[in-house]
Order: sequence, then C-alpha cells, then structure tokens
Amino acid sequence: MTHEDSIQLDRERVLFTDRIMFALGFRHEMASKSYSGPYEFTESILYISGKSGHSVLVFFPHVEQAERGIEITTQASFNNEIESPEWKSLHEFEKEVASWIEECRGRERPHG
Repeated sequence: MTHEDSIQLDRERVLFTDRIMFALGFRHEMASKSYSGPYEFTESILYISGKSGHSVLVFFPHVEQAERGIEITTQASFNNEIESPEWKSLHEFEKEVASWIEECRGRERPHG
C-alpha cells in the first residue's frame, strides 16, 4: 500500500462514518491522525450531537491493519463512559450504532 492509497482508504472510511453519524444528528468535531512510515490514518473521530451535546468517540484500527481495507473493526465510546461492542466492519457499525446510542442514552447516569 502506498501513501496515496492509505490517504484514499482513510478518506473513504471517514466519509462513510461521517455520513452515518450526521444522519444520527452528530457533527464531526475533531479527528486524531496517525502517521507511521508511508501510511496516514485517522485513529479516532469525536462527534457531538447538536441537540443534546452527547458525544460519541469512534475508534479505528491501527496502521498495521490497513491492508484489511474498508471492512475494518470500529469501536466507539458514548460520552467517554459507555463502550460499544467491537463491530467487525463499518457496515456492521452502520447497522448497530443507532440502537447502541439509544441504549446508551437510556443507561446514562443522571447528572447533578
């Protein structure tokens, strides 16, 4: 995989994840990048809900797993407290994340 390939793959998975989260009412707040050798990848993205202020931090695999392509393991954290199951692919993330977020909202500890 070349540097250009890694950038293209990263762009695809970030756009895919952004579309999913945008549809759920979250905006892309910030991303953490990893640079290793010829590769460049996003390690995590923080999403914030415009209405509730809830946050979801989505984690991507390390550079060593780059060759696996778009079907990568993705994990998330809700408000830095509730960890998601480890999804096997972005497509599974897409299918499961909405119900997982709703479940997290129901399990949230009352503040105050």
